[in-house]
Amino acid sequence: SAIRALMYYWQTRFYIGVPLPQLDEEMLKYSKVMEDFRRADTRSIINVTWQSIRNLRGLSDNDIKLKGDIFDEDAFFRNAAEENDNFVSLVVMSCRQTQGVFLGEYEYGAAASVKIFDEELKVFGGWFFLPLAACYSGVCCYATSHSTSNKAHAKRYRKFADKCRKQLHVWADKGNPNCDHRLALLEAEHKMLRSKYDFALFKFRSVIEMTDKLGCIHEQALANERLSECLVRMGKRDVALLAMAEAIRLYEEWGAMKKVEKLRLACEKMRQGARADGVAVSVGGDTGTVPFAAG
Repeated sequence: SAIRALMYYWQTRFYIGVPLPQLDEEMLKYSKVMEDFRRADTRSIINVTWQSIRNLRGLSDNDIKLKGDIFDEDAFFRNAAEENDNFVSLVVMSCRQTQGVFLGEYEYGAAASVKIFDEELKVFGGWFFLPLAACYSGVCCYATSHSTSNKAHAKRYRKFADKCRKQLHVWADKGNPNCDHRLALLEAEHKMLRSKYDFALFKFRSVIEMTDKLGCIHEQALANERLSECLVRMGKRDVALLAMAEAIRLYEEWGAMKKVEKLRLACEKMRQGARADGVAVSVGGDTGTVPFAAG
């Protein structure tokens, strides 16, 4: 149907990295059309994606929770069981993976991923979205495995991330064109978790090159952000600042201003740490005065 085609159109454009303000305008323009079709189920799916866009743009009081003027996940889940709306519920949980990875709330995304990824494979079989779900789930789980102090949770998330990486490998080997750069990103995360930093750096830079050629600006931003994390773990905060600055530039170009706000705060903390180490920094027009430390 036309409304379903519109749903696929918007979801595809969202996940390939079309600028968020442009998508927001399109959804506003056609919101009346969706109402005229009187398909509440399909409209709910579209509204979930739309609210996710609004959150990323910083146009909602909530950054993580899908709760705003377009969609309210709390109200939805109160009624979902009664209405047996399992498919839309799965879409909401899938959007939590996206919110988690792009807003840096990795544990939030990891928890959603562990809960629903197997169900996504069953329900969304053949959808273009699955390689993204595997990638975003893997990034969230690898990142959470590193950051959590709970050893049991770290092991659980690591094993789940490995599962996502292996699934992407299967799809890539079968020729799925949506997998190569996403598999490379999880390979980079996998090596970074194991402190194999040289290989991780190589993979992160490969992802950046691939996403640049593909025009996937949001995933290019994510790769730069995760590269910055890798460099911090290596103790190279001066270079990490450069990668972080590039991530901020790309996220701003995508229109994810809530993410830009978060990264600018993180960048300032990183600058302070670099200056404390005696490293001269020059990122985003802010040049440090502390001399470069020897070695």
